[in-house]
Amino acid sequence: MAAVLFLRDEVIEAKAWALLLPTCGATLLIWSGPAAVCNRALTRPALVQLGLVSYPLYLWHWPILSFLRITALTSRTATEVNLAVAAACVLATLTKLLIEDPIRTRLELGFSRPWRARSTVAGSVLCLGVVGAAGWATQQGLVFGEKQASGASWSGHGAPVFRAGRCFLGDPSKTYRDFSAECMPAPKAAGLDVLVWGDSYGATFFSSLDSAVRASGGTLAALASSRCPPVLDVEVPVRVNCRATNEFVRQYIEQHHVTTVVLAANWVFSYFQSATSPSLTAIDHTVDTLFDLGVKNVVVAGQLPMWRYRLSVALMKSYIMRGLAPPQDSNQWILPDAFTTDAMLSQHFAGGRAKYVSLLDVACPRRTCPLFVPSQNADHVLWTFDNGHPTFEATVRYVEQMGSIIVPRRD
Repeated sequence: MAAVLFLRDEVIEAKAWALLLPTCGATLLIWSGPAAVCNRALTRPALVQLGLVSYPLYLWHWPILSFLRITALTSRTATEVNLAVAAACVLATLTKLLIEDPIRTRLELGFSRPWRARSTVAGSVLCLGVVGAAGWATQQGLVFGEKQASGASWSGHGAPVFRAGRCFLGDPSKTYRDFSAECMPAPKAAGLDVLVWGDSYGATFFSSLDSAVRASGGTLAALASSRCPPVLDVEVPVRVNCRATNEFVRQYIEQHHVTTVVLAANWVFSYFQSATSPSLTAIDHTVDTLFDLGVKNVVVAGQLPMWRYRLSVALMKSYIMRGLAPPQDSNQWILPDAFTTDAMLSQHFAGGRAKYVSLLDVACPRRTCPLFVPSQNADHVLWTFDNGHPTFEATVRYVEQMGSIIVPRRD
């Protein structure tokens, strides 16, 4: 049983056999009989008392630790966990003294007053009902939920932005054969105007760029795969189909004479760690290949701002739950790696054939990034719906700033 204490949480979660250790240990303790040394040690008064409150302790510790996790933005400290466990022990003891013992005593002696029995049972059921309702409300987002955290409108969040399963392949098992025909419109006589090629971060630009390109009279194709940066000949362990998908995109560009290709990704997690990284060489190779295929304009959409936590949760725990109004922008929780990556890529592409657009310069000109998209109505739309993917309304702001670099001009 003690062996479980030395296993890491991720091992216990991933390995079902780890749960057999305490079960087998308990079985061996029972099988060894009362005369065994270990069982004689368990008869000490302090351990006996702990055993008497073990079930109410089991019932109390989980909601208390869960509440601590919900209300704490960062990881729980040892002091917080110890205080939570102490509170669970106190509540478990009170549960035994005030609920378990009276019920057990009356059952043994017989209920002289039935209404007391009914009242005790009804009170216990009511307490369980309150705890269960609070848990359900929390899970459903009615208590401490994202919408309560920000008052946010989620109109830009979801399939209409990503075109999931059609233009964006989120499932790792999907291949380029799963791209829908709507993502690859038939080119005009002069070729296709714009292709957006990227990962899930690039996919967030589909709807806003499509609107801008259509407004100019152009056509746009959109192809993206989760965790698959738009870089040729790169293997991604978490996305085994990435290389084949990118090769399909290359062939599509060659066949349809694309004028402008937008490479958009979360570059922080695409292996760009230093100026000598092989990934920079790989993206240079990708850019050169695109120009060799006849692409006239290659645009590298820069790194997006990244937060340490899901933005709605950070706002909830740092402001809303404390009765404070959240600011419109902040430099809290921003990952510095985003600015480091942006500066590295900006320097790398300076003076090159590909045009680099710093999205951080658009969103965070003074390293203070927006939390909400400026709006004329009462809705407060978050800049991201997680810790990095922009909402549709945020991508509209990015596209407005990128302007004619991406959207073709019509004379």
